[in-house]
Amino acid sequence: MGESGVTSPTVKFAQKKQEPIAKPKQVKRSKEIANDHPLLDRIKKLMGQAQDKASSATVLDQLSELEAQSISPLREELSFWKLRLLLKYDYPSAREDALFLIQEYPDHRLVGHAYLWLIKWQSDLSNQDILSYSSQAMSHQDSKKIVQQAVVFGESVAQNSPADLSVRWYLSAANADPLRRMYWLNKINDVMTKDLLVTLHEEGALQTDAGELLYVQMARNALLMGQTSEVQLMGEYLHKDHPTSSYHEEFLQWSTGSQKQTNIGVMLPISGRYARYGDQSLRGIRLALASLDAYSNIELTIADTGDNAEQCMQAYNQLMQSDVIIGPLLSKCAAAISEQPKGEVPLISLSNRVESAQRMPQMFLHSLSLQMQAQFMAQHVLKAGLQRMVIIQEDSASAKREADMFRHHFEKAAGVIIDQVVLPVGLIDYRTHLSSLGVHVGSFEGVYLAVSGKTMSLLGGQMAIVGVVDVPYYGSARWKDGHLLDDRGRYLDRAYFSDISFPLGRSPELTSVLFLHHQVWPEEKPEKLLGLAYDSTMIAVMVAARLGLHGADLMHALQDENGFDGLTGHVQFNELGIGEKSFEIFQIKGDQLKLVPPHAIEERPNPEQLNLPKGQNQYRSGSDIASVSSYNRQSLSQQ
Repeated sequence: MGESGVTSPTVKFAQKKQEPIAKPKQVKRSKEIANDHPLLDRIKKLMGQAQDKASSATVLDQLSELEAQSISPLREELSFWKLRLLLKYDYPSAREDALFLIQEYPDHRLVGHAYLWLIKWQSDLSNQDILSYSSQAMSHQDSKKIVQQAVVFGESVAQNSPADLSVRWYLSAANADPLRRMYWLNKINDVMTKDLLVTLHEEGALQTDAGELLYVQMARNALLMGQTSEVQLMGEYLHKDHPTSSYHEEFLQWSTGSQKQTNIGVMLPISGRYARYGDQSLRGIRLALASLDAYSNIELTIADTGDNAEQCMQAYNQLMQSDVIIGPLLSKCAAAISEQPKGEVPLISLSNRVESAQRMPQMFLHSLSLQMQAQFMAQHVLKAGLQRMVIIQEDSASAKREADMFRHHFEKAAGVIIDQVVLPVGLIDYRTHLSSLGVHVGSFEGVYLAVSGKTMSLLGGQMAIVGVVDVPYYGSARWKDGHLLDDRGRYLDRAYFSDISFPLGRSPELTSVLFLHHQVWPEEKPEKLLGLAYDSTMIAVMVAARLGLHGADLMHALQDENGFDGLTGHVQFNELGIGEKSFEIFQIKGDQLKLVPPHAIEERPNPEQLNLPKGQNQYRSGSDIASVSSYNRQSLSQQ
């Protein structure tokens, strides 16, 4: 077979083009060759001799001779290794041969690899092929490395594909990748339609652990919007697909549609020098209520905290009859309240003061603070497999808190900080301060930088001068000060930072909210704080009005292990009441900032472990507006 006259593998390959397998399925593994079998070592040596198409022909001949002398399962093993060379060097009919071999031996240990080889070396694949093959790789191989590589190949394609294709792929990822299951389910929620849900249910595609959680998540989101009929539909599907599910009792309660008369207290700086931020927050709260199907049972009581602790405490005392309080916003206000807590009224605080939530059981911190981003990034780099880091921080209290938070969570998980460098603020040349890093070059795998964007733009070239090259940089939204790209991103192509993309996005809920915002405030752009207040209000509505909880029961519900989805990302309140946000990751690409999936910067699987060649790692990339009544628009503008 092929230009070199190499014979076809012993397995009779199909001579006609095979279509991709449309629906992944779990398969039972057959008996495999022992890892220490002498033939495997010989195969490895032969594969290493195939450096180009000419030498691959010789290797194929030798593999064919071995194949002719072998019996099952050695024969199939050799056939798959021959297939790898046929695909890598683009022999005629290699794709057809691959699909035939996969169908002939669907339970072989190299099937998952074969799908990845197809994606890697077949340049004419459609997006549907890539999604199908990467889904199959995940379902045929329980190796973490294989799943990671399949995600790298498939996710960017799924993001730019029609909902029918992307949802099916995300569902495959959710089934194969339990550690990131909520991430994939959030992706599904962003693009899922009712018709597609019905189709997936009828096909039996949701009869998995991921499918069970998807029903729960979609029901919770529908409950937030007061869509009782949707909750009931999810309950019916859950009963059919998961008759023994532990969630049935909750669904029964949710589907009744009963809502408790609820008073939501709001404490924000309506006056004073921080009034602009209070106004943005209040807009988010009112947009949340206006987006509900009905909110006549919800009463807002608004108290002005001003810009000082004394007025804040007065506002807090005014709201003691509330079921739940949204606020405070100012850190000094949160600190004052945490020192004098009262009663059992829970507060969903929008402040950045982590310490306040730690001191006060009634306070739940829902924040985009740089400290929370540092915690997120520490967890992120640990998942990436990085164990040794350097920290660089500016000499400021805020930067120190951020750096200390990263260090605490990194070391708590057995990570090692090799060095921590403090930079004076306002310099241009930092080479003297960075020189100590040169001693440690090779002993650390990444750098976390709690510095401004202006400082970051200066550090790229200076880090290279002191010998720090080819390591990733990580940081927070502190970088986004308008100066990050002053040097057009030079030396920063491996720099990543956390943030949220709000108000950008394409989910139906976000589209609806932005439409309503434009109707009321046509000349203004919604800020991130508005989105955070919107999400906090939706959480308050869920636990207080929909579930009818109060006091200790409401606080317990806020710490639900499934957390809460929102326009600004997923949040789950931990045992200390601190909301652990799922931030998004941005990468510097030239003179632009690009949103990337979290896995794109996590640990790259070792090419040898994946049976993929080094040096060839190019990855492929591939609503309805809700009606708004004039009453809602008028009432918002008047309030």
